[in-house]
Amino acid sequence: MQKIMIVEDDRAIREELELLLGNEGYCPVAVTDFTEIPRKAAEACPDLIILDICLPGAGIVLPDLCGVHPACLYRVEPEYASGIKS
Repeated sequence: MQKIMIVEDDRAIREELELLLGNEGYCPVAVTDFTEIPRKAAEACPDLIILDICLPGAGIVLPDLCGVHPACLYRVEPEYASGIKS
């Protein structure tokens, strides 16, 4: 089963992503604190990381996360989020 790490401090968003991904057959691994990413990533070895880049206290640069380099980066302003369709 493929593991997807969800790094999100908003509980509602995190739980919705966990539910959706779990229902699609993935194994979601939730992280709520930016500082926990390196440890949790080393433990879980996720196939994909979904990262909220606007986490409070995120004082590190993205490529410094265990040598992980994002393949794709999206930022959605809240006022536009309702118009996004999958």
